[in-house]
Amino acid sequence: MTPDERELTPEQEERALIAIQRMRAHFLGFPALCPKAVCRKARKCSADPDICMDHMGPDVPDDVRRAVDALITGKIQGLSFDEVFANAPRELAAYCEWLGKVRDSRTQPDAMRRSRARKTPAALASS
Repeated sequence: MTPDERELTPEQEERALIAIQRMRAHFLGFPALCPKAVCRKARKCSADPDICMDHMGPDVPDDVRRAVDALITGKIQGLSFDEVFANAPRELAAYCEWLGKVRDSRTQPDAMRRSRARKTPAALASS
């Protein structure tokens, strides 16, 4: 049996799915928007990424979702950002715009950031 033909155990599959969800949350900038201070401070998902995906995922535009999927697939395939961009220019343009909005939301005063625990910032929800 070759390495490509091996099947994952249920535990390995669960860990892989969590890692992919964590990568997706990271690509979307969710750690900066997370209601958990530990994630915001570490700038990475430090908890269950499904919580962020369930909480903020519905506010992510479809083009941005497709861009993140393309980026993850490209990362797995060893492609550069430019190669992924060549295959999905509209989606990656929307993704770059999304990241700008996430970056802008980081400059909000602390009191504004604390309110994120209850809802996604208006600038991102209206995308």
